[in-house]
Order: sequence, then C-alpha cells, then structure tokens
Amino acid sequence: MSSGFLKDGTLRNSIGFGSSISIAPKLSISAKYSYAEIKGRLESGGSDYNFIANHQQFRVSFQYSLSKHIRVYAGPTFNFLATNYRLLEPTRPSGMLFAHTPFMGQSGNSHGQPTQFAANAVYSQDYRKMESWIGFEAGLAYSIKFFTRP
Repeated sequence: MSSGFLKDGTLRNSIGFGSSISIAPKLSISAKYSYAEIKGRLESGGSDYNFIANHQQFRVSFQYSLSKHIRVYAGPTFNFLATNYRLLEPTRPSGMLFAHTPFMGQSGNSHGQPTQFAANAVYSQDYRKMESWIGFEAGLAYSIKFFTRP
C-alpha cells in the first residue's frame, strides 16, 4: 500500500504486489504492480465534473546493494489511466423561458400568447478518457529491520 498527494491536494491511495529475484550476489530485479482509484470533483470552463480515475502501474527495476541497508534502483514504469467523467449542467438558464405562440382571437387576428418552458432540466453527459505512458524511476533506498528472526 502507498499514499501520496496529487498536485491539487487530492489524496491518492494505492494497493499492489510485487516480488524481487536475486540475479547476482548484490544485484536483483523486482517487478511491482499497483492499482489506485481516485475520486474527485473538477471545475473547468464554468462546468462541474465528477470523476473517477483508475490508475494501473507496472514497474520493473534493477536494484544494486551498496551495503547491508542501502541500495540504488532504476527502471521503467508502464502506466495506464482510465478516467470516467460525469458532467452535470443545466440545459437552459435557471427560471422560466418564454416563447410566443400564435393565438387566434375572436376578431380573427393573431396575437402572441406567452408559453412557459421549464428551464431547470438537467442532463448528464458521461465520457471516458484513456491514457498510457512510459516513465522512468530511480532512487536510493535505506532499509530498517526492526525485528530479527531467531
């Protein structure tokens, strides 16, 4: 499990699994998969969007142990992000709109008769955006062992 904050302050939690395989006395390769779901609200161009983003990541890294507790690692990351957006906005300005319809009076002349339309109708527009990219990560890790096995 891991947690972090996005640029806008939204909390991102993820869960995943991985394994490391030793390929030489101080060298190993690790593979990790993680999945995260992010929910939020976005305002763009005067419209409000609710969104759910599903981020999947696969990492492969080579690790080299410099000492018992310190290692360096580097490798590519493969990412896939699917975001579902839901847009809610009024179809017309709030209140009532009027249109004139012809009305035949007793004298046979046409007169404009106001007709009301409900303007608070709301529609929902859903769409999905999918993205993928390849990244790279490198770092220095320090491991602490709190308990030793007998």
